[in-house]
Amino acid sequence: MSRLRTSIQSIFQDPPFQSINPRFTVARAVAEPPLEVNGLREGLEEKVMDALERVELRPVEEYMHKYPHQLSGGQRQRVAIARGGLVLNPSLLIADEPISMLDVSLRAGILNLLRRLKQESGVSIMYITHDIASAKYIGDRVYVIYRGGQVVESGSVGQVISEPLHPYTMALMVASRGGFRGGSARSELGERIFSTEEGNRDTGCLFEPRCPFSRDVCSRERPELKEISSGHSARCHFAGTLRAEAMKAQA
Repeated sequence: MSRLRTSIQSIFQDPPFQSINPRFTVARAVAEPPLEVNGLREGLEEKVMDALERVELRPVEEYMHKYPHQLSGGQRQRVAIARGGLVLNPSLLIADEPISMLDVSLRAGILNLLRRLKQESGVSIMYITHDIASAKYIGDRVYVIYRGGQVVESGSVGQVISEPLHPYTMALMVASRGGFRGGSARSELGERIFSTEEGNRDTGCLFEPRCPFSRDVCSRERPELKEISSGHSARCHFAGTLRAEAMKAQA
């Protein structure tokens, strides 16, 4: 477990108030969780300085002794990335809504940094988000999750975002774009899909109460996650035909 913990690190969404101790300097914040807790003290200062350099907090010496309240929101998130994503060179980085607490003007810089780190270090990033645009920018594969972690659709970024197969994915696309063809999201797929009604956990499709395309079988039988095309899967009885049906309804 000790080896596993050093290979999996996290970046959290709220560095200004939750995930960085306000009493720690930047140097201690970066060093304490991954290095001191895991007992890896050799070359501590050099590793911290290298991590801060790679997240573009320069000059490094100036930032080492600052406290979180002396940094901007974007700078604090860079400290969080240095601590979680770089100082131990993990193989998996879990990024939980890493830009949700930042101003729009700062988000692009953090996304570019994560993308560059992924390309340069080869780290795999599990990027958790509600923001479809950022998922498209940083991701290779997308997993759409509904109700308690159930995967309802998976595939490459291009497949899922350009050709959604599950009604819930379609709703996310419509909500983010204002409709497939620029119209009103609610008028195109109907109020039902944007309701908060939930399905029975024991039988039928969990999304059935909110699905404008549901049929009798949807309330009786729980659909399996099945591959519709190469690498593109959906948990829906009618995933192969719903896209055409949705587009036809808007014609």
